[in-house]
Amino acid sequence: MQQDIYITSFYENIGRTLILESNTHSLWAYLLAPDSNKIELDGFVCSLIEPPEFIETPTDKTLPPPLIRQYSNNSSFVENLRADQIKIT
Repeated sequence: MQQDIYITSFYENIGRTLILESNTHSLWAYLLAPDSNKIELDGFVCSLIEPPEFIETPTDKTLPPPLIRQYSNNSSFVENLRADQIKIT
């Protein structure tokens, strides 16, 4: 089972916080606006599950759908990723 990942890093020189957060199938990055908790930018980092061929019906409509094989590459899927394997520089 995939370990939950939640990592934050504050960058004083730009006044922003970077958050890496996993959901059931993906790892996402969020950049917060200065002096607020509003997401200024977000982006897909990697799939935590092997990308399926297609998605019939999303199981949780509050989450983005998983990456499908058509849009993946050899670097898209990271199996058994743990927070201690991630370094933000």
